[in-house]
Amino acid sequence: MRRKYKLIWQPLRLNILFLLLFIIQPSFAGKQTSPTITIEGRKEIKFSLQTAEFLGEKKGEIKEQISYQIPYNQLQFIREKEKYQARFELLAIVYDEKGNQVTGDVWQRELSADSYEETLKKEKGVEGQVTLWLKPGKYQLIVQINDLNSQRQGQWKKEIVISQIDAEPLSLSALEFNKSDRRYNEDFSKVKLIYEIYDFNPEVSQGETLQISQEVKRTEDGEIIISQKFPLSVSSLRTQGTMEFTVDSLSSGAYTVEVKVESKKNRINRAEEFYVETSFFFLEKEYNKRVEQLIYIATSEEMKKLKEAAPEERKKLWDEFWQSKNPTPALKRNEAMIDYFRRVDYANEHFSTYRKENGWKTDRGRIYIRYGPPDEVERHPFELDTRPYEIWYYYQTNQKFVFMDIHGFGEYILVYPKTER
Repeated sequence: MRRKYKLIWQPLRLNILFLLLFIIQPSFAGKQTSPTITIEGRKEIKFSLQTAEFLGEKKGEIKEQISYQIPYNQLQFIREKEKYQARFELLAIVYDEKGNQVTGDVWQRELSADSYEETLKKEKGVEGQVTLWLKPGKYQLIVQINDLNSQRQGQWKKEIVISQIDAEPLSLSALEFNKSDRRYNEDFSKVKLIYEIYDFNPEVSQGETLQISQEVKRTEDGEIIISQKFPLSVSSLRTQGTMEFTVDSLSSGAYTVEVKVESKKNRINRAEEFYVETSFFFLEKEYNKRVEQLIYIATSEEMKKLKEAAPEERKKLWDEFWQSKNPTPALKRNEAMIDYFRRVDYANEHFSTYRKENGWKTDRGRIYIRYGPPDEVERHPFELDTRPYEIWYYYQTNQKFVFMDIHGFGEYILVYPKTER
C-alpha cells in the first residue's frame, strides 16, 4: 500500500497508530469541519484536503486518494546548519457507520527551506498524496496533521460515500484537481484535473469510440464559460481523461466543471465545484465596477485618476487612495476599505429591487454606505393614508432620514432631508 510513497514517507509502526486512536473519536453527526484541535492555547494547523475515488486493482476495491496542502507558515521550522527544517506526520483513519475503525495509517515527512523568510510564506506550501483502500459504503474519514517540532495539530473530518464503480456498464471516477483547496487566482491560474473512465463493455478490447463533453459553468447562473467536445477511442477497461484551462479571464466566484461521457448505449456525468479568487485589478469590468462604487467617498478627480489608470498601475493607485483613508496607517489591514465594501455588500443584499439590481445605487444604499447602519429604523409598511415609508435615526450625529415607497415597487426614495438628494 505504501510502496508508491516510499521515497517521500517514513511509515510509523502501527502501535503508534492505535495509540492515537484513543485521541480521535469518530462522530457521524453530519459534521464536516476545518481543523479543530488546539494545544495549550495555540492555534491549530490549517491545511486543505481533497479526496478522490478511483477503481482499485482488486475486484470490489476502491482507491481513496487523499491530496493535501499545508502552507509553510503553519509549520514550525528549526534551523539546522544552513537550512530550516520542518517535520510533521499525517494520520488518516476511516470509521464505518457503527464507529468501528476500517483502516488507517500514519506517515512522516521532512522538508527544508533555504531562508527564514521562506518559512513564513502562506502562499508556499508542502503538497502530497496518500492512499487508502476501501470497499463501497458510507464512512467517516479523519485526517490529522501533527507538527513534530511544535506539537501543534490540525484535524479535518468528512463523511464520504464510496459507490460501487463497476455497478454500471459505463462509469466515471471523481474529478481530481491539481490544487487540493480548489481555489485559483492570478498566482496559481492553471486548472488541471484528471479522471478515469471505466468501460465495462465486454467488447471494449476490440475498440470503442466514446463522446466526451467537458464544460465549465458559472455555478450561480449556469452560464457555460468553456465547452470542449471530442471523440475518444478506448480499447481497455480503464482510460484516463484530463482537462486543462486557466482562470485568467474569469471573475471571482464559484464555478462547476462537468464531464459527460456517452457510448452507444450508456451515458454518465460527474460535476465538481472550484473557486476563483482573481484580483479585480486585471478584470476591466470588475475593476470599473469597484471604482464606480467609490462615488460616495472619492472626489471626481480621484475617480478619474483611478478609472484612467493602466492595468499595471491600478493596484498601486488603489492602495494609495485607501491608505489616505486608513485610520491606522501603521497596520497593513485597512479597516476603512474593509468597512466601506462591507457596507456596499450589505446594500446590494438588502436594498436591491427588480428596477435597481444594484442596491448600492439606491437612496437607502447611499445613506447606509455613507453613514453606516442606523441606530434605529422605524418602519411603516401598511399605513392607510400614505405610501409605505421608513425613518432612519442616527442619534450620535442627530440625523434623521425618511424614505418612501412612492411608486409601490419596493424602491424607497429619500424624501427628507432634501439636501441629501
